[in-house]
Amino acid sequence: MDPANQRLVDLARQATADQDWTSAARLFRELAKARPETASNWHNLALAATRRDGTAEVADLRRAVLLAPGEPRYLNNLLVGAAEVACVRLIARLLVLAPTHARALADRSFVLLRAGDYDRAFGTARRAQVADPSLAEGVARAGQAKARLTRVVLAKTLYRRYLMLDPTDSTGLGRDLARIGGLGTTQAMTPAFVAGVFDGYAAGFDSHLIDTLGYIGPRVLGEMLDALITSPIECVVDLGCGSGLSGLTLRLLARQLIGVDLSARMLERAWQRGIYDALHQAEIVSWLTLDQGCYGLAMAADVTSYLRDLQPFFQAVVSVLEAGGRVAMTAHEQAEGDFAIVEGETYSHSEAYLHRVAVAAGLAIEQQTRGAMREEKKRPLPTLFLVLRKQ
Repeated sequence: MDPANQRLVDLARQATADQDWTSAARLFRELAKARPETASNWHNLALAATRRDGTAEVADLRRAVLLAPGEPRYLNNLLVGAAEVACVRLIARLLVLAPTHARALADRSFVLLRAGDYDRAFGTARRAQVADPSLAEGVARAGQAKARLTRVVLAKTLYRRYLMLDPTDSTGLGRDLARIGGLGTTQAMTPAFVAGVFDGYAAGFDSHLIDTLGYIGPRVLGEMLDALITSPIECVVDLGCGSGLSGLTLRLLARQLIGVDLSARMLERAWQRGIYDALHQAEIVSWLTLDQGCYGLAMAADVTSYLRDLQPFFQAVVSVLEAGGRVAMTAHEQAEGDFAIVEGETYSHSEAYLHRVAVAAGLAIEQQTRGAMREEKKRPLPTLFLVLRKQ
């Protein structure tokens, strides 16, 4: 290798070690242009760009695979970013090249789960576990297969083993464990899982939520607040602000508007609206507990659906509200019990439970109405819209 290219390699490796993905992607692109026949240059470029942008650079990965079709590592990384139909072919090809490739076996198990072939899905997942006992996805797929086969005791055991391997629950299987009664008092959806979901959802979030699902949560809450608030509020916090849909309503009511969300990608979109004075990436209960602000209004539109027990949430909100401050919120409603994840993907809470924990935290029910904030599975989602006031 000539000295100039070696210098680029050294700089790219240093940028990678420093996790400076913008510089690493630029340097690997220069290397790929200088030596386009080298598969590793395109592969490294794709990985650096993926870290930088959060989405797989499929074209560069595909070029690496074309240059080195027998390299399982390149196929595996292409598999991560490929479309679903292409994934099936890539998995099959990868398993021909590397029959004990644990991640490919776990992905093959997932394909079989989607096809309803639960026995073969379990067998393939077990092969993934044998190939790599530390691979969380292999244990997860085995647990999902046993759950589909109504082998609940074994499914619980496998799900718990998966959560030991991946405590952040990046694939969200805590929800499955909660549905079969195996999670106890633990929150089903971890911050890492929720952040990952919305990072991946950010690009098409607004259009899907509004145009496809008919989302009206912020509008209904805004109308309720308009009937109660007669002058601007000094400081308002938008909890779980997402892409800023609620902020469009709150900006008209607030002299200062703060947003909080788990998803970095969503916060980027919220900031582009130019309506927030400050944005914070954080889990909202933890952030409220540490925050020293004093707010006249907190909004939590479609937030409680990601929280199990709302007592810590209400206590944390009350701690930052000024006297007489308000909370405007939505909640997926269930008829009985306190809360559950049953058929849906998120939590629902009963009216009785919401009232009980809100009042216990020092909030009074100022306004309440029922409706549907959006559709779920093509059906209206039963929703409580509430405005609560600090006593």
